[in-house]
Amino acid sequence: MQFYKRIFPEISISVFSGVQDVPQIHKNDFHQNFFPSITDRISGNLYGAISLSNNQKFNNGEIAFWIGEKYWGKGYGTEAAKALIEFAFQEKKLHKVFARYFKSNPASGRIMQKVGRA
Repeated sequence: MQFYKRIFPEISISVFSGVQDVPQIHKNDFHQNFFPSITDRISGNLYGAISLSNNQKFNNGEIAFWIGEKYWGKGYGTEAAKALIEFAFQEKKLHKVFARYFKSNPASGRIMQKVGRA
């Protein structure tokens, strides 16, 4: 199986790199959206998820993420966002990646600041 994989000290982010590797239900969306999981590098335990929408018309994308509450404040969201932004620019050749957050969730805003999206 071929995929883009980024390993950090604590987490692993994997993104499929070929349509043949994507489950049938997602093949129509493969070139538009990516939904990698955020998992523990060793145990594989799920910490959360992150997504990249891919607007092919404008060659840009938007990231969104969710981290399980018991994993908040450990840097996993920041590491995952960095990995997906790297994937967006290096692998998908997008020219812009942006993100938004709710005012009621300032922690997401801090992640965006750390990765240069705010």
